[in-house]
Amino acid sequence: MPSLTPQKHASATVYDAMLEGFITAGLTAVPTSLILYTCMRSSPSFVKSTNWSSRTAMAIMPPLFAFAWGAESKLVHSMHSMANQAEHSKQIAEWSHEHILKEHRKELKRMTTQKILAQPGVSEA
Repeated sequence: MPSLTPQKHASATVYDAMLEGFITAGLTAVPTSLILYTCMRSSPSFVKSTNWSSRTAMAIMPPLFAFAWGAESKLVHSMHSMANQAEHSKQIAEWSHEHILKEHRKELKRMTTQKILAQPGVSEA
């Protein structure tokens, strides 16, 4: 299957996707970190039942998931948008070509009719 993203747009598409991923991860990291901080300060049982490794995972995994989801969503949206633009351009070119051919046929028919009517002995009916 050919790529939906032309090579000339690849770097801009990747940049946009990563930016969207970072924004989504940042928006997820703030509440996640605040919740983890609150749990560590207010719940001794939370501190006893978790170690540093599990707390680190609780702080990192939601933003990491949000980054992947946000970036992938933006990438898919960008690729579909580019594919739709390419399809629209193709349809416009086809319509233009058909329109030009139609106009050319009309002109040829008109010229043929005039040439036939211009012959001696042919009268307009």
